[in-house]
Amino acid sequence: MISTKEIIHTLSSDHVHVCLVDKDRGIPFMSVLELRLLKNETYKTPYDSLMLYQRLDLGAYGVLPIRYKDDVYDRIWMPLRFSNHAVLNTSSPIDSNMNNDFQPPNVVMSTASTPWNESLDIILSWKPLDPVWKFYVYMHFAEVRLELPRNETENNLPTPLPQFKGIPKREFSVFWNKTKLFNAFSPRFLYTDTLFTKDPVTGPKHEFSLLRTANSTFPPSINAMEIYRVNEFLQSPTDQHDVDAIMNIKSMYGVKMNWLGDPCAPIGYPWPGISCSYIDNESPKIISVNLSFSGLTGQIDPAFSNLTSLQKLDLSNNSLTGKVPEFLADLPDLMELNLEGNQLSGPFPVKLLERSNDGSLLLRLEGINMTKKIENPDPCVSASCQNTMKKEEKRGYIIPLVASLAGLLVLLTAVALFWLFKKRYQNGTTGIKTGPLDSTKRYYKYSEVVGVT
Repeated sequence: MISTKEIIHTLSSDHVHVCLVDKDRGIPFMSVLELRLLKNETYKTPYDSLMLYQRLDLGAYGVLPIRYKDDVYDRIWMPLRFSNHAVLNTSSPIDSNMNNDFQPPNVVMSTASTPWNESLDIILSWKPLDPVWKFYVYMHFAEVRLELPRNETENNLPTPLPQFKGIPKREFSVFWNKTKLFNAFSPRFLYTDTLFTKDPVTGPKHEFSLLRTANSTFPPSINAMEIYRVNEFLQSPTDQHDVDAIMNIKSMYGVKMNWLGDPCAPIGYPWPGISCSYIDNESPKIISVNLSFSGLTGQIDPAFSNLTSLQKLDLSNNSLTGKVPEFLADLPDLMELNLEGNQLSGPFPVKLLERSNDGSLLLRLEGINMTKKIENPDPCVSASCQNTMKKEEKRGYIIPLVASLAGLLVLLTAVALFWLFKKRYQNGTTGIKTGPLDSTKRYYKYSEVVGVT
């Protein structure tokens, strides 16, 4: 059995996601998906989505549905004839200049349905499965029989209309459940007029009545009718910034999981590895991403920084390389970060370590090789390590200078002593005591060292 669903949807961005959700009622599948563009002026409502309930070609001669190429928008018009109705038709084109925004096809509008009994009115009714459903109704009219020049008199009326007195006229009012929607409406000759409900109608029964006025010499007629049910989403779509971020992540790493459609919708069916927050009527936000054992390679993508509500991020057991980015520490709600089992390099961001030390972040780093460079394989993943490194970098410009000055001082002292000893030796005395120095003394006078009295 073929089942066709048609939805008119107003896009909020330049792309659309269509997904089938498994609700444990069998494996979902789709045979064909077709997309068509409509003018912004058509089917304009406050709602984002309208689901087709019925689209009828009233008074059709054939039994097959009408669609493209007859319908420029490829809408499917199902034929329907009433047993107590006659069919009015014309071979002339209807609305040849396409002034009507809805543009129902000419072949549909060239026929109209009207009661055999000219004293009768037209009543179209249905009972919805759910009385709270909201409907928009569009009725298309075109006069295909009467064309009266202005100031036409009864004496030269076109035949066969001898039974009517006065100028022939088709005029009727439109009611919904006894409420008048349009008063004294007359379809124009070979021109499409569309009457529609400005606000959605709801209730256990819907009855649209076309009741002729006292001035009408002909019963009402109708060419086509469309009924759409408001498709109210029980939740808002995922925050667009989060959608863009997670789609960039999917594209960057070529994620193989079933990441299709809306990441957080419907409620209870988020993407695998994704958790979302649902707060009142706000757009859902992504709060957890688990990409463990997902074959990720390369660096940690900056797109993660755009998931501003992220609380948990698990990138463990992949092949990620490069430095751990500083932006992870700037995620305000991040409470758990798992980077185990990757080939990331240091130095590690101090802010992340500080958050780990103060208990605001659960940090998992087991099995991670945090080496700086190949020539320096010592790990450096602590804040004290990085502080020491920074101090050493500063000292690197001072220590060699101090060492050089100390070496120069020793050299000058040795030279001075050498020349002093040489002079005293040439004079036949050194002035140096021949006995050992008193080792019990903690310091010595300068005269004791150089032998000057």
